[in-house]
Amino acid sequence: MNIRLTRLFQLRHPLIALLLILILLGLHSFTSTNQPSATVLQQKMSTISITQAGFLPNQLSKRVGEKITLMVVNQDTRPHNFSIVKLHVHSATLKPGESTSLILEESLHKGVYPFISNPSGIPETGYSGQLSIE
Repeated sequence: MNIRLTRLFQLRHPLIALLLILILLGLHSFTSTNQPSATVLQQKMSTISITQAGFLPNQLSKRVGEKITLMVVNQDTRPHNFSIVKLHVHSATLKPGESTSLILEESLHKGVYPFISNPSGIPETGYSGQLSIE
């Protein structure tokens, strides 16, 4: 009888530890798969194409606190850039077919921020739009 009790005590502690580990792993996977992380929710890339007709789209709406990543693609036959003067955001001049990515601060306040193309320092007619932060 003494041998049986000793074996029971030897097996009980590892079994309890294994049971606790499985419960904790189950809880961790349940909470991590059912709740999307804040980073995934706040990171959205917007593509702006520069064409002969101007910026497409020429109106963007984002929320306060949202991380804004802009992919600017020059699909026109002439060089252009992308500038949000109010935010001091300027891309390099993009040759036809070139693109660039711009990341804007997450601390933008509510407001309307016009964007333009001005590779020569003078705003180009028809190449304007606005970013609205709500």
